[in-house]
Amino acid sequence: MIIDSHCHAWGYWPYQDENDHEPNQIPVPNPETWGNLDQLAYEMKKNNIDYATVVSAQIWNNKENNSYVKDSIKKYTNLFQFIDFDSYWSDNYQTKNAYQRLKNICNNYDLIGITQYLGGDDASWLYSKEGEKLFDLINNKKLIVSLSCSPRHQKSIQIVAKNFPDIPILLHHMGGMKVSSEKKENDKVLKSSIYKNIYLKFSGYNYILGED
Repeated sequence: MIIDSHCHAWGYWPYQDENDHEPNQIPVPNPETWGNLDQLAYEMKKNNIDYATVVSAQIWNNKENNSYVKDSIKKYTNLFQFIDFDSYWSDNYQTKNAYQRLKNICNNYDLIGITQYLGGDDASWLYSKEGEKLFDLINNKKLIVSLSCSPRHQKSIQIVAKNFPDIPILLHHMGGMKVSSEKKENDKVLKSSIYKNIYLKFSGYNYILGED
């Protein structure tokens, strides 16, 4: 059995315009279908992928990606959703009442977990009083947490992992380790290995080698 732990699906290809996340990508000829969920299901079948999680990302022309994935995924029994929850591009990033926002979402979505893209901060909010209330709910709902992060976030993630040992925490793209990084930066990620509930997602080589 093969399970892909990190896929995306969008109603409109987000990298169609120039952007700082994937600056070397060129526009595609059919942005309305290039990255949609049916295309993902086709590629999975073609490559013998049994199950996959769709990591929502409400970026560039896809401000309603949570809803898009929720509606599109219904006809597939082998696809599961991580909602984009309060990522750094959101107005709700690290703001009060995150607990209530997630509680409302859980009442309206059939999801196995949340994803959050962390920003330029050190992520200490995750173990603040507001963060603890959020992770209490995540723990009670038995959700998985999928984080886009970098080495600077590891200390905060480790605190959460210690405080909530039953919550699986998945780190995107090797936790931000790169060949070009200083050893001490990559070591911050490697130190997370002592926590049995922290897992690294191994991605394409370009994520660790860089595009230059």
